[in-house]
Amino acid sequence: MTLLILLRIALRNLREHRSKTLIIGVLISLGITILISGNSLIDTASRGIRRTFIDNYTGDLIITGESDKVVSLFGVHGNMMSEEVPTLPEYDRIVDKLQSSPDVAEIAPQITGYALINFENQEPNFTMLFGIEPESYRRMFDSISIAQGTYLRPAEEGILMSRGKIAQIEDSTGIRLAVGDPVLLSGFGAAGFRLRELPLVGIFNFTQRSELLDQLAFVDAQSLRSLLGMTVGTREEIPIGSEEVQLLEIDDLDNLFDQNMVADSSESPESSGRLFATSEPQEVASVASAPSEAEQPSLAWHFLLVKLKDPGRLGAVMNELNQWFDVQGLEAKAIDWKKASAGFGLTADLLRIIFSAAILIVAVVTVVIIMNTLVVSVVERTTEIGTMRALGAGKSFIHKMLLLETLTITVVFGVVGIILGTALIQLLGALEIEATNMLLNALFGGPVFKPRLSIGSVFMSLGVVVLIAIVSYLYPMRVALKIQPIRAIQSE
Repeated sequence: MTLLILLRIALRNLREHRSKTLIIGVLISLGITILISGNSLIDTASRGIRRTFIDNYTGDLIITGESDKVVSLFGVHGNMMSEEVPTLPEYDRIVDKLQSSPDVAEIAPQITGYALINFENQEPNFTMLFGIEPESYRRMFDSISIAQGTYLRPAEEGILMSRGKIAQIEDSTGIRLAVGDPVLLSGFGAAGFRLRELPLVGIFNFTQRSELLDQLAFVDAQSLRSLLGMTVGTREEIPIGSEEVQLLEIDDLDNLFDQNMVADSSESPESSGRLFATSEPQEVASVASAPSEAEQPSLAWHFLLVKLKDPGRLGAVMNELNQWFDVQGLEAKAIDWKKASAGFGLTADLLRIIFSAAILIVAVVTVVIIMNTLVVSVVERTTEIGTMRALGAGKSFIHKMLLLETLTITVVFGVVGIILGTALIQLLGALEIEATNMLLNALFGGPVFKPRLSIGSVFMSLGVVVLIAIVSYLYPMRVALKIQPIRAIQSE
């Protein structure tokens, strides 16, 4: 009963002070509109960037070799095309660890490189190359559809190019590539400048088209290893004799094949299998041996891409893997998809920080304006409040009355703000704003901006505005409670 009386008094007071009610109401509606639309835009950007990279490039996390520089899926930060990406150490051990983890859903190895596509009498065309193991990569990323030709088969040499890249090449060179055409690639890696010709086995479309994705081509891993001159050395003890050690120090190359140094065909069984015959005791030296071609496919990888069964476990899984690498003495590390995306993944976080700072400034200004408006309203109602006190209304009654007035304004105009914010989001979606660059494409989550209203952002925005209103009400309430009944008589 008391609540109903308070509500009737609150509504009457709000009607009698329409101008001040509208001032406060407009501020609340505007705040709700900004919060809902802003949070929806940020959520859209976060989802877009996450979907772009996790679903198409990185998975939830990647394993890479240790480096004193920042490494992403696209190379070494700052010198992506010239710096050598660290190779994963003891690849098989890391794979065994990941496969035994209950948190891991899929893994796929990858090599990253850059190359120029060369044409006769034409300027070369830049491309980014992902060297992949076709079966595991396709299981992990169902992000492309083959428009012409076929997907890479296991152990098949070839290149897959996007339809967008084919169109770019045609626009810049006038050459139209078709499935089966040879593609001449030139790359610069640890072994210097290299050329490799690969057949174009397929042309594909990304399910989520973007300029950034169009620059990407897929090749078989061994072809990219060859193009980049990738080798993986292993250190082992190899017994060599004293004469072999001396051979390494020979300055006179004319004496390199001296008859005394060549092994005789009548050597004893004990000396067979050596490069040179010698009767001297053998010394042991540590040298680096290059792996055979058969060993390289299982070793020479830049990254292991990992998808988790529960993305919410990302932090825990990363910590567990990095601790295991430390204990095992492996120069490898696990990084999340944001770092793996070369900073693009951090863009949404940066935008959210900027937006939150802007909201904080707006909130402070709004609190000051609402507080001043309420104080003026309380001062104008000195006679009314003093009369209530004279008739027996206690401080708790005045406190509840002013609080109910504030909450009523907040709820009514908050609903108006929700309607306006929802309408603004729908309008932005209907405009179908197109992304004009790669960053916007990643932020939009595609070539067209399609923001979605988040129910969570609606309730969060309403909660923030209610908090602002309550904070704004605290000081005017103190002013009102100081009004004594004698003030009503004096005013009369």
